[in-house]
Amino acid sequence: MTISLSKLGFLLVNVWLVFHLFCIVAGPISIYPSSELQQRSSVVAVPYLQLLYMNHGWKYFSPQPGGANLLSFDMTFPNGEQQTLRFPTNEIEPRLLYHRYFMMSEFLGNGPPEAEPIWARSFARKLCLQNGAQDVVVTKIFHDLPSRIEFLAGRTLDDRSLFHEDVVGEFHRSQFVEERL
Repeated sequence: MTISLSKLGFLLVNVWLVFHLFCIVAGPISIYPSSELQQRSSVVAVPYLQLLYMNHGWKYFSPQPGGANLLSFDMTFPNGEQQTLRFPTNEIEPRLLYHRYFMMSEFLGNGPPEAEPIWARSFARKLCLQNGAQDVVVTKIFHDLPSRIEFLAGRTLDDRSLFHEDVVGEFHRSQFVEERL
């Protein structure tokens, strides 16, 4: 029995297509929480997905995301006026700028602890020199999420007990006067 070259090609393309679709599905479903079978499917799928640069950050969008980091900047001006800035906020436009601020706040909140003072100083410097602030207090705010059970029981996402503040640094304009933007 002989198989023609075109039939063999058709068979190979179909086998590859089924395998490819399996890998696309196996990538995201193998992330915890998942069954043992789903997790084992990643043993076959992940090397193939990495080879094709398709092993995306599925965990970022997984069913149990963590909380988020926000940054707060309490500025005091030479005339005694005070102003507080927070980012990211929903008012930031364009959306790409919001995403940039979000990633900067996440880096400060989840980055190496030894980098926190450096990043906080950089933010404070920019605010002092750009806005004329005299003092800047940089605060990291972790916004935790309620569990599914807490949420179904009526706990809201903006419940104050879900926010945890930690002052990262206090800075005075005199630290930056000789530096340029």
